[in-house]
Amino acid sequence: MKQNNLKEPKVSVLVPIRNGANYIPRKIEELNSITYDNIEILISVNQSTDNSFEKVQELVTGSERYKIFIQEELLEISQNFAFLVNRAKGDFVVFTAVDDVLSSTFISEALNMLKLDGDAIAVVASSQYELNSHGPEPVQLILSGERLERLLEFIENARVSHALFYCLAQRDLVKRFANEYPKEFIGRDWVFNIELLLQGRVLSTKRDTIIFGERGTSRGNDALRINQKGLLKFLPYLPMARRVLQIALRERDEVLFPLVKFALNLLIGNVRRNLRILAEEVIKLLKKSKF
Repeated sequence: MKQNNLKEPKVSVLVPIRNGANYIPRKIEELNSITYDNIEILISVNQSTDNSFEKVQELVTGSERYKIFIQEELLEISQNFAFLVNRAKGDFVVFTAVDDVLSSTFISEALNMLKLDGDAIAVVASSQYELNSHGPEPVQLILSGERLERLLEFIENARVSHALFYCLAQRDLVKRFANEYPKEFIGRDWVFNIELLLQGRVLSTKRDTIIFGERGTSRGNDALRINQKGLLKFLPYLPMARRVLQIALRERDEVLFPLVKFALNLLIGNVRRNLRILAEEVIKLLKKSKF
């Protein structure tokens, strides 16, 4: 039974979709099962080439919870996210991708946790991965400590921090980020995570999970729509590293050194990757020449 939370804070559930028709029936079923009543669900169909819009329209017709938008021009992911958050009316927002699955009780649990802890600004679910690419056990981030502790926890677990981007957070914080970082770049979600953690404490729920799809459109190259040219072909993390350095110089406190180190490690990782690729190509050439 759904909770009668009509006097509780309003939550905007934001669903960006591009070519997700195969996942839409499961997603709508998931959204319909949310146990918190005072929500609005905003879906933005980003110029899909499949029947995503028709599928959504068919499944949500008659429900006052849903607002559907169709984008006539293809948007970058960041633009589609900004489109949604700028139209959200809720006090809190939570993003969910069409091929991911979020626990039906997450919103209720997250708001209860925030009610009990007046200083926290967001709540993150434990995360699992459809194909167990990061192991079979749920990943839980501990982000409720002091500022430096939160940052170090993220840096140590950055590669499994996906759920942090899909947390339930105050709308104004997410809106500010969306408008300050309007362009898409690889690692934009990590920059969001850093900005969020520097703003305040983030709580974690063990009971609720988000399962990340690893075969869907949100993981594909087409979804990113980032044209890597010139230097960015070899240093794709450069824009992210640059922004992390900008944050470090802006903050100038105990987080300065960890952020600078994190940015440099991103670039070093790119260089190592390029050297590995180069070595593999050289080996292939040597094998072909029969030396």
